[in-house]
Amino acid sequence: VSSASGPVGTTALLRVWFPVAASLRISDSSLQRVEGLHRIGACKQPGHQTGELTLVADFGGEGLTTVSDLDVTSLVTFASSDAAVASVSGAMVTGLRAGVVNV
Repeated sequence: VSSASGPVGTTALLRVWFPVAASLRISDSSLQRVEGLHRIGACKQPGHQTGELTLVADFGGEGLTTVSDLDVTSLVTFASSDAAVASVSGAMVTGLRAGVVNV
């Protein structure tokens, strides 16, 4: 980056890192039914476990040292591929019924 004002000028070197890899982690990938627990507002529906989602990324660039496992969870939005099987709120995923979903 360069800046000039009349005869005076300056230059600054910038290094730009970008994500080169990302990994989604979940505290429990098998959200089991909890016996005796029922969903709030749906007392006939069984309750299931909740898991915490974390997204970590490796950042690097040409000529730069790669920085690994940076937590970028707060920078992303998670979604369930089937909201009838599991719901996602922030970085928490809760099972709703038997099935398989992608987050």
